[in-house]
Amino acid sequence: MKSLISAAFAPLSKQSHVKNINLPLLGEVQYLLKLSPKRRTVSLQVKSGQIVVNAPSYIHLSDIEQFVVGRASWLKSVLQKQAQLPSNKMTYKNGSALLYGGIWHDLLFNVGSDNSIVHDATTHTLTLIGPSQSLKNPSYIRRRLLAFFKQEAETLIAQRLNYWIERSGLTPTKLSFKFYKNRWGCCYQSGEVRFNPLLVSAPLEVIDCVVIHELCHLKHMNHSAKFWALNKKICGHCDETKNWLRHNHEALQLPTIKEQ
Repeated sequence: MKSLISAAFAPLSKQSHVKNINLPLLGEVQYLLKLSPKRRTVSLQVKSGQIVVNAPSYIHLSDIEQFVVGRASWLKSVLQKQAQLPSNKMTYKNGSALLYGGIWHDLLFNVGSDNSIVHDATTHTLTLIGPSQSLKNPSYIRRRLLAFFKQEAETLIAQRLNYWIERSGLTPTKLSFKFYKNRWGCCYQSGEVRFNPLLVSAPLEVIDCVVIHELCHLKHMNHSAKFWALNKKICGHCDETKNWLRHNHEALQLPTIKEQ
């Protein structure tokens, strides 16, 4: 018994743990505990309905649980809000739903040899054409969709970037693309702007606001009052865009196969 008690109050050694805890207002819930020797504080997040606690490696489990219990009311509120957000409907199967251009589309499969994806704006469908056996492989479907979104982004986002360069007078040194989980665009000191290709899943006005946001960073590499004043001067509805992206974040993703 002595060893069990001391273990409960000893610092945790592993870097990642899945734990259960009984919380007021919520009952028993599961959370992911991430430990790091570099951290100095404990933080609490809710990502896609999952509770995540980040904590220093040296902290005791009892202290972590006390921290989580003290925020039970906040957790309940956040979990309820996230439960109302649009969910991701992508299963990588024929008939799956996905966002494209801010509109829900049906993903359809056709057997063929040209390995293309055909967009029909009238029927709101994306038809993926490929070998019969490959169309049964979720990894293959995901790779094809990622390639499609990147190709579409290289055309559409480049067009919108040029449009706003002319109107703002702000010119980047380079345009690039990279898939991110929690980022839609970024700007570097070198003048390069980079965008997440999945941004083409959003409406055009949302894409424009993200492009404008990164262009403004060419002049102000921060989120100071001067940055927001410039941003508002060029784009007057960025708050709505930010809310749309936050509200639809989960639905815009192409989940990894292990998340299915």
